[in-house]
Amino acid sequence: DALVVGSEGYLDDDDHTVRRFWQFNESSGALMCRRAVAIPEATPRQYITELVALDSAGLCDGGQFLALSRGWSRAFGNEMR
Repeated sequence: DALVVGSEGYLDDDDHTVRRFWQFNESSGALMCRRAVAIPEATPRQYITELVALDSAGLCDGGQFLALSRGWSRAFGNEMR
């Protein structure tokens, strides 16, 4: 079995639209693969808050995932995508 995790926001070395995901072996904790996706630029800036697998293929085998993103700013309030 595997565990897939993602970064809510961008990493220091990434563009602010990049979000990263990793798949680990659930038993050993070994990294199985990693992927990066670019999300559309938006105001307010969006952050990944939820990630749900839509099939059983997993990240390493091209599985499909649904990600909920959200953003907030004083000028625009809340926005979810």
